[in-house]
Amino acid sequence: STIEDFYMELQQTLDDVPKKDAILIIGDWNAKVGETAVPGVAGKFGLGKRNEA
Repeated sequence: STIEDFYMELQQTLDDVPKKDAILIIGDWNAKVGETAVPGVAGKFGLGKRNEA
């Protein structure tokens, strides 16, 4: 699935970073994408249906 592909690619990227480097991974990990609007929060600008959360 797309989620597993994302995490696999993220892990491969992290594996390429030198061990002495500090890594910060930040973001909204609870975000959902889709076309459903949430009044006052998000407009109807996503692509397709919402993903599983």
